[in-house]
Formats: sequence, C-alpha cells, structure tokens
Amino acid sequence: MAGFPIANNRVGVARDFFELYGHHASIARISTADLVLAQMTGAGQFLGSLTIPNKQMMFISTIVINSNKNVEINLVGLVSPNATNYGNYAFPNLRGWTGPFYGPLIFEINQFLDGSMLSTINWNITATSETTLTGHRSTITFNTIACYSDQNFYNDGLMLVIGDSIATGDTGPTTRLNHFIWESKMLFETAGRNLQIVNKAVGGSSSRYALYNINNGLWRYPDVKVIVENHGTNDVAQSTTNAQFTAYVQGLINWKKKFFKNTVLLFYGSTPLQVAANQAKANDFRTIKRDLVAAAGDPLIRYLNLGEAFVPADSKYAPSDGSGQGIHINDSGSADVITLLDNNQSLFA
Repeated sequence: MAGFPIANNRVGVARDFFELYGHHASIARISTADLVLAQMTGAGQFLGSLTIPNKQMMFISTIVINSNKNVEINLVGLVSPNATNYGNYAFPNLRGWTGPFYGPLIFEINQFLDGSMLSTINWNITATSETTLTGHRSTITFNTIACYSDQNFYNDGLMLVIGDSIATGDTGPTTRLNHFIWESKMLFETAGRNLQIVNKAVGGSSSRYALYNINNGLWRYPDVKVIVENHGTNDVAQSTTNAQFTAYVQGLINWKKKFFKNTVLLFYGSTPLQVAANQAKANDFRTIKRDLVAAAGDPLIRYLNLGEAFVPADSKYAPSDGSGQGIHINDSGSADVITLLDNNQSLFA
C-alpha cells in the first residue's frame, strides 16, 4: 500500500491556548507533525499515520489539509494499541510518555462544491507524488497541514493562569512552541495531571488588578487543580510598593487556602528585566514571593524564580522593546525559561 509523506507542508502556527468561557471549546494547534496518507479501499476511507513529537498534543480531534480543491479530510478513527477512540476523538494514552507518538489513523475524504458537501468520495485514489492524490474526477494537491487537539475532553481539571503580557505570550515569542505557560502545563501533565488552561493573564495588568479580582469573587472556577501566577513586571513600571506587593501575594495565598485547599499554587518570580534599576526592583518582588511562600508552610504553595533564567541581553527580548529596554522575552529568552522549568520538575508533581 503506497503512502506519501507531507513532511514539508507544515503550517507555521504554534500551539495556541485559549480561555474557557462557559461551553466554549479550547483548541490547541500543532505545526510539527508529519502526516503520511496511504490508499485504503472502500467508502473513500484512507489509512494514514501521524507522528507527534513529545509534549505537543494529547487529543487528536481534527486533521485539516489545505489543498487546491474544496476538500476536507476528517479523522474517523485511530487504530493503535496505545490509544482509545471516544467517538470521533482519538485519545492517545500519552501521559508520562518520553518519545514521539506514532499511530495509524483512518481518514475520510469529502469534497465541497459551491459550499455544499457532497457525499463521501468513493474514489480509487493513488499517491502520484509527495503532495498529490489523483482520482478519476480531479487531482488534489496538498499545500499545508494542521492538526487540532480539543483540550476540553477528558481533562482532570483546570490550570488557572494569573499574570500579565509575559504570561499571555502575545508579545515576544514568534511562536508559542516554547512558551513557558504551555511548558508548565506539559510538566504537570508528565506528573499525571491532564489540565485545561484557563489563561486570565492580561497585558499591562499588575498585581493590583489580580488582587481586585480575587477580592471581588472572580476566578473561582470549579475544578481548578493548579494556579500559576506571574505578576511583578508591570508592578515595577506602576511603582507598586513592597507593602502593596506583600498584600497581594499574601492575599493570593489566603484566597487559595480558602477556596482551593487541594490546589497547587505556583508563584513565578518575574522574568529578567534588562534595565538594571528595574531588575533590582523586580528582585524585591521576587524575594517577597519567595519568603511568603516559605512562610505559608503548605507544600502545595510553591515558588520558582524565573528572574534567574538568563542574563539580560538584547538577543533575549522582542525587538519592539528597544535596545537595552528588554521586557518581553522572545524565543531565545523563552527557551532559557523553559530550561529552568525543566530543571525544577519537582515543583510540578
């Protein structure tokens, strides 16, 4: 059975993580998967395979292949000894895995004409090149592929993110492939927690914004298993005093103990700031977090200082910050932060 790889047709879109609003489905995208399709007789279904690198996807719900025709390919099953099918949702049992996942998939190809979907195409399709399927009606040339993973299904609970633009990842990284919030989720997942991210970080916000929200009944989502906190950067710019920051950190600790007794609260010391005076002030806030976490006497309340991830340099920040003014970590800075996380995996148990 001849197959063909689409190894070079990758969508340049990083894994996205979205907030949960009611019944809104959260979808993660992956761009580094290699898809191989092969001919399969009958009912327009074709056997294929998908290789997913480590720490990139849990649930495979949709394979999208863009082409020169109005064609869609639907995932209709996954056949693998280490996977389970839940309707159309294929769930690879990847918790704690160490290498790439590989499993055969069954696809169904449909064609759209003038916006209306025809019945499943019963073509005898053959692979004629790495990017082309030839049938009796037309030739389909594939341009790009993307794989979608629905993170709302079969998760163990929520990972609530509190922070600013550093935590949203919207400024700095050119992709989110190495964003430390996603890596945090992956490390908790490796330790046995399959979490849905609820990212409530807001660019430009400071600890005062977060303290207001927790004091006014917000963010009390059911089934929160992990809270990740990353304020401090904008507190430097907004001249937050040490006393105000102490009140915030202690307030968050008290809030966690009252409403989320069995939840992990992981404080991150803010990422490095390039201006020396700003870095010094940020160190005050990092120390406050460290000391109050130690004083809390709760093994579920933890601290990691991201300010130690790298020595500030222009190469670690978004060019839009300006030379010598680095705030928003870029891909290089993000990679250093992830290395720090990976070296402290006990915090994610």
